[in-house]
Amino acid sequence: VMMCILLWLTPVIELLPKVTLAAIILVALPKLVDFKRPAYLFKVKGDDFVVWVLTFIVTLLTGVQWGIICGTIFSLFTLLYRVANARVTEVGCLPGTSIYRALSRFPDAKRLDKVRMLRLDSSINFANAHD
Repeated sequence: VMMCILLWLTPVIELLPKVTLAAIILVALPKLVDFKRPAYLFKVKGDDFVVWVLTFIVTLLTGVQWGIICGTIFSLFTLLYRVANARVTEVGCLPGTSIYRALSRFPDAKRLDKVRMLRLDSSINFANAHD
């Protein structure tokens, strides 16, 4: 629809005053930006919220192209930070079961002889996923 309007109605739109075009943009703007998402990110993942805010500010100040570039760079640094700082927990077997739990949280969990088992608490992403 927008392509058709831009192709065939450009001469008509060109004659509209800038104030009218600004009003059309202001009416369409709330539908383009999801304002509930930042509140959700703030509650659930603070670092993703920071990336969203920085990307939003850069986009407002410099334009869409630089906003996308900076948002990608911010996201990449966040991803690298998460992967590099993953929590590592040593686990042991609970007596009488085949359940393995963190030794720091379960004092009765036992290490196996000559075996040290570690659990990496990190999310799977494109950088650490395998086929």
